[in-house]
Parts: sequence; C-alpha cells; structure tokens
Amino acid sequence: MTFVSCGEDRTYQYDEITRGNHRIVELLQEYYLWADEMDTDIDWKGYFGNGDAFFKKMLLDKDDWSYCTIDSVVEDKFARGYFNHLNSYGMDFDVIADPTSTTSRSFARVLYVATGSEADKAGVKRGDFISFIGDARVSSGNVKKLVSGDTLNLTVNHLEYDVEEEILFWADTVDVVIGKSGYMEDYPYFVNEVFDYQSRRVAYLMDTRLIRGPYETDSSSVKYRDDMDAIFASYKTLGVNELIVDLRFCNHGEMDMAQRLASYIASSRHNGEVFATTTWRDDLSSNNTIYKYDLSLTNGNALDLDRVVFITGGYTTGSAEWMIHSLQHTMGKENVILIGEWTAGQNVMTAPVATDFHMTLYPVVANVCDASGDNDYPKGIEPTFLNNESSYVYLYEYGSLDEILLLDALYTLFNLGEE
Repeated sequence: MTFVSCGEDRTYQYDEITRGNHRIVELLQEYYLWADEMDTDIDWKGYFGNGDAFFKKMLLDKDDWSYCTIDSVVEDKFARGYFNHLNSYGMDFDVIADPTSTTSRSFARVLYVATGSEADKAGVKRGDFISFIGDARVSSGNVKKLVSGDTLNLTVNHLEYDVEEEILFWADTVDVVIGKSGYMEDYPYFVNEVFDYQSRRVAYLMDTRLIRGPYETDSSSVKYRDDMDAIFASYKTLGVNELIVDLRFCNHGEMDMAQRLASYIASSRHNGEVFATTTWRDDLSSNNTIYKYDLSLTNGNALDLDRVVFITGGYTTGSAEWMIHSLQHTMGKENVILIGEWTAGQNVMTAPVATDFHMTLYPVVANVCDASGDNDYPKGIEPTFLNNESSYVYLYEYGSLDEILLLDALYTLFNLGEE
C-alpha cells in the first residue's frame, strides 16, 4: 500500500502515524497471555487512532484487567471508587437517594476517610451524609467535585432512627470546610486492633494494599513490608490466636506480599508447601514461578492458625484474591471464611511493558493459580456469608465492635459448628 499525492510517495507518513499502534500489536504478541487468540487481521486503516483506544480494541472480551498508561500523564492507576492517592480529599462515598424517603434528593454517603487526609482533618466521618457542595445540592452531575480541587464548603447531615415511630430522620446539619486536595499516602494498615473476645485474643487488621512500600514516591521502599513484620511480631507477643483481615479496600498488590501474609497466617505444618504459582504462556514458561509458604519470612512470628476470617468487597482485587484463593485450597474453604461481598475476580497477573511511544502497557501475562493449578474465579470469589453494609442505617468506624462486618465476622468466628 502506497500513499501518493501528485505523484509523490507519502508512505513514510503512514508509517510515522501508525508505528506506535503497530508496536502495540508486536508487544502484545510477545507478552500477552492470550496472544494466540488475538484478532490481528487488521487492514491498514485499522492502525490509525489513539494508542490507548487501539490497545483496548486489541484485547479479548474476557480480559477485564489489562490496561495502559500514557507516560506523560500523572494518574493514579489504583484509584478506588472516588478515592485516589495522587490528588484527593481522602474519602470515598456512594451516591444514594434520600434514605428517609421524604425527598427525591441525592446524598453522598461517606464510606471511607483516610487518616491524615484533608477530609479527616475537617472532621468528616464514615457514615456522614453530604447534602450540599457549596450552594449546590449533591447530584450525579457534580459529585466528582468531592474528589479533588480547592478548598471545599460542604453541608453534612447525620441520620437517626426513631425506634417508636420506626422512621429515619435527619438529626442535625453541620457546615464543614475541607482544605485543598493533594497527595494521599493511604497507609495500607489502616486499622490495627487487638482485643479480647469470648476468652480469645483477636487481631483485626484492615489492609488496603499488599505492597512493599509507597511506590508512588519511592519504588525501592520496603517500609510497608517492614511494618507488616512489626505488626505480626506484636500479635505474637500479645498471644493473638484469632485473626480477622479486612480486605474490602485492598485493590492491588504484589505476589510476594501475598505470600508473606499467607505465611504469617497458615499453620506451620504447611511450611514449604506450594502456596501459589504464576503460569505464563508455553513459550514464556521460563517465567513461571512457584511461591511457597515460608516461615523464614516471618522471623518466628507466624500465628500458626487453623482458621482465618477475611472481610471482602467489590474492591478486593488481585493479590488479595490470589491469597484468599490459595489459602482456601491449603486450609480448606471451611477454615477460610469470607464475610461481605463478592470479590472482583482478578485471577490473572499483569506486568508493565514499555513501548518507546510514550505509553506503558500492562497486559495480562500469567494465570495465578493455587497449589492444585486452579484459578477458576473470573467472576470473583463468593463470600461464605454475604453481607452488604450499604443496606444498614449506621456505618460505624472501622475497628469498632459495632461495625457491622466486623461484628458479623466475630459472630461467625465464635459460632462455627453451632446450629
């Protein structure tokens, strides 16, 4: 095919415009787990267009996890709902209809407030209802203003329930001023509590990211890994013998951190057994990796448990799912109890691939399997006991013994085997 204008060969212009998209196809053929299923029968016109859109067009319908980034654009690849790490007021929320059913208005119901964030400093709490942004009522059209921006004036309402009348009503209205948004570290061990319950010592750990360190700022950091070690050392010292790990906000992480946490949890009799494997395409099988339960990672502080409870939700993705699925195979599903909602279903691993065209691709490169070779949960992992916190009137703070999913986890843990 040749471009000709007034007798002049302009093929070089086609090559220049489309070489980035041609390179995307080459790299997918080189690394993509399902490269042999790709449709590469593309005519010359099909190579034109935005690289991001072209990459997505090349992916298989079954692939929900491959993505790409524009190297010149600063963005948070792992934002959760309305929360992001790079420029945020530090909160997440749902947009819901008036829970009192007395109006047709919308409210932003706060689900999560990161410690030290601008929302936290302003006194915004989990369970608050935001009704106004400045002088404008909250709506689907303006709710993104609650994500980031300059100083923000909000109207916050609190809900109460009249037991005698059996009605919900607004108890009070508070004006709140949130400072300008900015970088939010989102420390992964958001809540860490140890308490006695029915003669057992229980640890509750909310883990929002299974990563070694805050790589938004320093890719070599292992601070979070060291902090995990310190947390479990304290559990060992305190004699913890029951563990609840809250992964409802854990939406990304690393395989070796999943392996590490699993090694802290599982009974010592599994030391040296296969925890999980990553399985690449046949022609890339040299990249296959076997991860084992390894007590040497725990510095003698493994809890040596026969059962564990995980709190899960729609954000529970990737490494958190790999760990849960693998522990279920090792310990038995009856001993790896899930409370909450279905997980997201990321049963595969992505890896970064540079394109030299101002894009980085993150194609799916491997299946992540348990010790039996199974990873059949593309629709998510089903909770043992389904419980959607959004159906409750009150959302108590994470770690509070009144918080519904923690309370449900405790009830389940201490009533196993009872009719």
